[in-house]
Amino acid sequence: MAKNRMTYSHSRLETFESCALKFRFQYVDKVDIARRTSVEAFLGSRVHDALEQLYRNKLNAKVWTQEELVRFFTDIWEKQKSEDLFIVNKQFCLDDYYHQGVKALEDYWNRYHPFDGEKTIALEHRIELFLDDAKQYKLQGFIDRISKTASGVWQIRDYKTKRALPTLQEARLDRQLALYQIGLQHMWDGTENVELIWHYLLFDEEIKSTREKSDLEKLKIETIHLIQQVEKAIDENDFPYRESRLCDWCDYFDICPAKKHLAQVRKLPPREFKEDEGVQLVDSYSHLLVEKSRLNLDLKDLQAKLDELEEEIFEFARQFGAERLIGSDRQLRVTAKETFRAPSATDKAEKELREQLEALLKRANFWEPVSQLNSQRLIKLYEDGELPQFIRTQVERFLTPDTKRRVYPSRLKDYDDNFEG
Repeated sequence: MAKNRMTYSHSRLETFESCALKFRFQYVDKVDIARRTSVEAFLGSRVHDALEQLYRNKLNAKVWTQEELVRFFTDIWEKQKSEDLFIVNKQFCLDDYYHQGVKALEDYWNRYHPFDGEKTIALEHRIELFLDDAKQYKLQGFIDRISKTASGVWQIRDYKTKRALPTLQEARLDRQLALYQIGLQHMWDGTENVELIWHYLLFDEEIKSTREKSDLEKLKIETIHLIQQVEKAIDENDFPYRESRLCDWCDYFDICPAKKHLAQVRKLPPREFKEDEGVQLVDSYSHLLVEKSRLNLDLKDLQAKLDELEEEIFEFARQFGAERLIGSDRQLRVTAKETFRAPSATDKAEKELREQLEALLKRANFWEPVSQLNSQRLIKLYEDGELPQFIRTQVERFLTPDTKRRVYPSRLKDYDDNFEG
């Protein structure tokens, strides 16, 4: 039986890529939650409305003045704005976003008036496409405006009110309009030459890109693979969340396991915030982590001092010719043993030698006897003469003479109590 797949869109796939958990909430579980509209989304929608009406008028031989364009935008802004709009960037108010929209439309009008540089073919045009010949993988979307130049180049245009201007390389990698090109070329003949155009309205910038046939074929395969990842996530119910700067705009902030505690406590006054059980647990844990870090730094400092002092102890014992040194209430037994050292498993400079030694032992079927190359075990077998001669002669070239020095502290015996005379 054929799999009952959902109809995908660029926005659905983008949601999965940005946060799989949000995708689950929105498209799989279809969580019934109060939708919030950000002021950025509201601004984008109203600017789109104004530009759509501008070109609908143009299709009917009416060219708006700049004042008429701004008046239309202002009317729909005032009619549709509401107290439910939320603003993340609190340093700005609703009027600031309104003026951004006005400025963007004025710049657009000045740049493209009288809007006859190309012929408009369609506005807010719904498009469907299949990514495979078997028509298993279906996508849909809406193109802001389709136009055609006098020389026969088809243009897919998209209006953006984002406050981030992409590079040419980023535009080159954009999936949305390239997918629309695949759909466009299945809808009309003579669409071999297609230009993708993004209007970044807040910057008054136009970015253009084209795709070769090979680019589109590669995109189909990549998008099918992405859809397969989505379906695997659905089958396995595996939707990890992914935190990013977009979280503040997410409708599911209050129920997201990564954000729900923050959503709860950030509404509390300072005193109640400090009394929240979760806050207290985190603060206690953080305090202990800081204390542990401080102690670790102290331990590192103490270890460095011990290492330095041990060097002085070894040198004194060597010069004095003693193996036991006496203190006020402790004694130290000092030993130095001539031995060998094998290449380290953690030293990058010795990595190649280490690998060669491992390969040698495996070829000689001596991997298990040395506990899969436990260096101390290997050296003990070597020093005790327990390595087979054919291995011993080969292992020798990997071993470096070394001196293992040790300091063993112990309590000082009370010789007066034990003296017999």
